[in-house]
Amino acid sequence: MKTTTAALTLISLFLISLSAPMAHHSLQQSNLYETSGRSTACSGDICINEVIPNPAGQDDGTYPNGEWFELTNDGTSDVDVSSWSVQTSAGKSLSFDSSTIVGYQQGNASSWTISPGEYMVIARNGNSNFYLTNTGMTLSLYDNNNNVVHEATWGAAASGKSYEQDSTNSSADWVPTGSPSPGQVNSAGGPTV
Repeated sequence: MKTTTAALTLISLFLISLSAPMAHHSLQQSNLYETSGRSTACSGDICINEVIPNPAGQDDGTYPNGEWFELTNDGTSDVDVSSWSVQTSAGKSLSFDSSTIVGYQQGNASSWTISPGEYMVIARNGNSNFYLTNTGMTLSLYDNNNNVVHEATWGAAASGKSYEQDSTNSSADWVPTGSPSPGQVNSAGGPTV
């Protein structure tokens, strides 16, 4: 009887070990679909326009070598973004201030204001408490009243490629651009990664 019980136990363990990789694969697939495609259409005048989560240089390098993202003003009036911020799905926040707004000039309000049709680059600039991942993430844009006005998601990010909203589906993960274009119209149409 003990031999039969031991044999059945071993066979059961063997069968369980065969199904474990399949269960793990199903779990990974389930998580993949739960975390991708959470981008939103922009609900305000200021929108995230482009992001480079995996620069060719050091991630925490000073602009233009490190991580950065670009905002655009699709509205009809100037917007002061000096009290705005972003937060990542990893819970990392970055405030827009003199160390993150590219071209910021103390006492010159136009350097932290985006005019209609214009662009502004926000850079990590060595901030060790903030990062964008190369394996996929959500970046949420908050206005000065702490309202989420836009969210961008991306999957695995190729080195040196920037990403922009998918023009065919605003809630899909972002797609690679032809090449980074900070402070100007995107160069869409690059190969998919």
